Amino acid sequence: MVTIKQVSALSGVSKSTVSRVIAHNGAVSKKSRKKVDAAILELGYRPNSFARSLKSNKSNIVGIVVVNMGSAFYAEVLGGIQKAFDGSDKHLMVSSGYGDKETEFETISSLIDRQCDGLLLFLESDFSRDEIHKLCNRDIPIVLMGRDGIPYGYNSVQVDNKTGGTVAIMSLIEAGRRKIVHLAGPQNLADARDRLDSFWQAIEQSDINKSHCCVIVGPYTEAFGYQSTKALLAEGVDFDAICAGDDEIAAGVYMALREAGKKIPEDIAVIGYDDNFHARHMYPPLTSVCQPIETLGLQAGKMLVTMMQGEQSANINMVLGATLVERESI
Repeated sequence: MVTIKQVSALSGVSKSTVSRVIAHNGAVSKKSRKKVDAAILELGYRPNSFARSLKSNKSNIVGIVVVNMGSAFYAEVLGGIQKAFDGSDKHLMVSSGYGDKETEFETISSLIDRQCDGLLLFLESDFSRDEIHKLCNRDIPIVLMGRDGIPYGYNSVQVDNKTGGTVAIMSLIEAGRRKIVHLAGPQNLADARDRLDSFWQAIEQSDINKSHCCVIVGPYTEAFGYQSTKALLAEGVDFDAICAGDDEIAAGVYMALREAGKKIPEDIAVIGYDDNFHARHMYPPLTSVCQPIETLGLQAGKMLVTMMQGEQSANINMVLGATLVERESI
């Protein structure tokens, strides 16, 4: 392993000068800096990050927990977070909690044990205030994503899912649809509950007969959309629109309707949620409620950076709006 002493010998400057160049701290002449940079390049020197962290009491690691980093939604969230830390000396350590409370608890504990300088948490399980504080029992900046963090004593960035859900169902009602099925996401998830609440509220406030509408609850998967739609058709349920809990569900709906010879939107209108990349490439292109997913990650990351610099107070909940992207499916 190459040492500072070797870099010093090759560059012909003192070890303290080499240290200042590496740490970007203190005055160093251009000539000396050039010699040190050349020696570092030739020797392949890399600073000992572990030793530096012991000295500074900072790991330069930011811990991130999302539901599933393999999904398109959370990949976009992570893309926004990465932009927030571009050019910084922080490294991102990412784990999936899979919406399972025990897994989320263990994952957060593991990140805290690794002395992360800050945490970004996108949790789907319902933690109590005491549980959150028990987890995060040391002075560490935390930003919650996807939910209001103020009740827990943390800053947060979330999307207004209730308004987004209202926008989705109202677009179907305004298009003249009166027999609407909502394929809702799992009700242990806050965003799915918000969208379902908005569905029934919009129905009750309209001139639609509530008995002509129904809800089926399942996972945010293409398989759920496909199987539910197949069952509705097989049972002869009379419906003219499907409000899908997300775009993955909507993709399954499309497959089942296509197999049954149903036309979209002539026979059945369909709307999705999230406006994932594939929504615009479906046929016909899917109308969907767009969440500013990358912006959520970006703003949460920026908020955490500011907190780690000691420049921002607590009890800030940033709420991002959701907008309708009209295409051809309703």
